[in-house]
Amino acid sequence: MLSKSLKNTIKTKLKNLKRTNLYSLFNLKMKALRMHIIGTSGYTPYPSKTARLFTSCRLFFGNKSLQIDIGNKYSGLPVDYLLVTHCHYDHIQAIETLPEMVQILIPSLTFEGTLKKKEIKSDIRVFKTKIDLDGLEVKPFPVLHSSTTMTYGFKFFWNNKTMVWLPDWCVIPGYSEIFRGLDYLFLGAAAMKKPISHKGYGHCQGAVYHMLEKISQMNNPPKKIFLIHYGQGLRPIKIKVHFLQQKFPSLKIQETFDGQRIVLD
Repeated sequence: MLSKSLKNTIKTKLKNLKRTNLYSLFNLKMKALRMHIIGTSGYTPYPSKTARLFTSCRLFFGNKSLQIDIGNKYSGLPVDYLLVTHCHYDHIQAIETLPEMVQILIPSLTFEGTLKKKEIKSDIRVFKTKIDLDGLEVKPFPVLHSSTTMTYGFKFFWNNKTMVWLPDWCVIPGYSEIFRGLDYLFLGAAAMKKPISHKGYGHCQGAVYHMLEKISQMNNPPKKIFLIHYGQGLRPIKIKVHFLQQKFPSLKIQETFDGQRIVLD
């Protein structure tokens, strides 16, 4: 039988080992890029149980955080930055609920005029090239929302991981270069096989089926693809996402939902 002193020694070592593993797990989590998806719906008359809120997310990196778009009333603790993809209703309509201390970052000077018509007190900063936000690098890239209007996606660089967030698009110039070798792609899925034209609004939504078809033919496609910004073409969501997974088995396509939390490690 083990002596009492030996038992105590083993017990102490096990406690220290457990504590060390917890610290390692905490440090790993802090080093990883963490995401909270606020909403996954586009501006559609077909709500679902999992996609009720407008598409938006928060990213947590180190001890800092940012939010992309603000189509839903702001809630929770203040983030450090707000990034705006474009100024359509479902992406900025709740910007007046943004806490004053949050800095607004926009990729186009044309956004500034629209935002200044709102009752907001936050500082607005324009960035057209890659910027460093406390170690997280963000690079905006323009895409066509119609033949004449632009929206933006964001490419993120954190440690050795890369991610793209692109909710709205009709045509994506240079998609192969933007998407090549990504760890994570969050891609708008408003239309399935046929692009949707929003008459009277001057913009359209590209067909996610054909974009995934192009991506599947790339030499180095994204490792994981999360579909977001669901429109009427992707309803019911689970059935349509499953269809895409079956059609493109070489791509790791995943569904997203409101309130989802993802560790991008």
